[in-house]
Amino acid sequence: MNVLEKIIENHARKDSGLSNNIPFPFSKMEDLIPGVEREQYTLITGGTGTGKTKMTKKLYVFTPIEYILKTEKTDLKIFYFALEESRDRFILSIYSYFLWKKYNVSRSVNELLSIGNTRLSIDELKIIEDITPFIEEVLSYIDIVTSVRNPTGIYLYVKDWVEKEGDITYREITIKGKKIKARVSYKPHHEDKYVVVVVDHLSLLQPEEGAPTLHQAMSKLSSVYFLDLRDMYKCTVVGVQQQAAAMESVDNFKYEKIEPSLNGLGDNKLTSRDANKVYGVFMPYRYDIKIYRGEKVRQDLICFSVIKNREGLSNLHLLLNFNGRVGSYKQLK
Repeated sequence: MNVLEKIIENHARKDSGLSNNIPFPFSKMEDLIPGVEREQYTLITGGTGTGKTKMTKKLYVFTPIEYILKTEKTDLKIFYFALEESRDRFILSIYSYFLWKKYNVSRSVNELLSIGNTRLSIDELKIIEDITPFIEEVLSYIDIVTSVRNPTGIYLYVKDWVEKEGDITYREITIKGKKIKARVSYKPHHEDKYVVVVVDHLSLLQPEEGAPTLHQAMSKLSSVYFLDLRDMYKCTVVGVQQQAAAMESVDNFKYEKIEPSLNGLGDNKLTSRDANKVYGVFMPYRYDIKIYRGEKVRQDLICFSVIKNREGLSNLHLLLNFNGRVGSYKQLK
């Protein structure tokens, strides 16, 4: 499909009531950032313990699944490479989120496991049993991967799946007298399906042959594999990347440089050059700030920011209430 055909097709989809993106749940930004888009690479960054993983799950797991289940207008496949939590913990976080959304039951992962002084009530156990078929439906959209940690392994895991789900067009080219087949285009069998690839987080990548350091492994995944998944296979690619520990130093706090930034990306700043968008997550309460962007700081105050945006405005900030127990967000009025 050429560019003109794509413009015409997307226009026709709109006319027929279909969408070319899955909107984020933040109405104040919906005209500025479309949400989940095909052929996009996004980084989500923030300091340690600021809720990067929960924000990533909200935007790129829960939001698209809720959209699909509500509208039934498209299809979805999520590959979530969970490098910092087990499969069971991931599934427990899904229970926690949807117990809150569907039943207004606020229970953290640890509370669901009865860790500490918490004890679930009989009524809560019944609700958990009742919601389990729905959770199983949610899980049908997600491939939670915890055993693949190196760049090439992550790439091949996704590539093998998408190539079975579509057709590749090749052409023969000659390089140094040798004829090889080069990929020209990829056409999925299901044009409406979103394929979301999340790696959480990049600093936990396992180096490999040809990329023996963490910095090199991050560059290989970002500049080679992520871009190929985005450009050839039309995936929505998301990398979670910590801010460098040095960004939380006393001097940076003094000079108000503690908010997430491109310069503050940890372990490899070059990833931002590859990404279409970079989003930041900031928790002012952690820095003993009393007033932040005109709002009195509480423990549940989060700032979601657009740090980089190739297709639109950047340096945007949205204040949110954050329920850290269940991973839910609500924009401030």
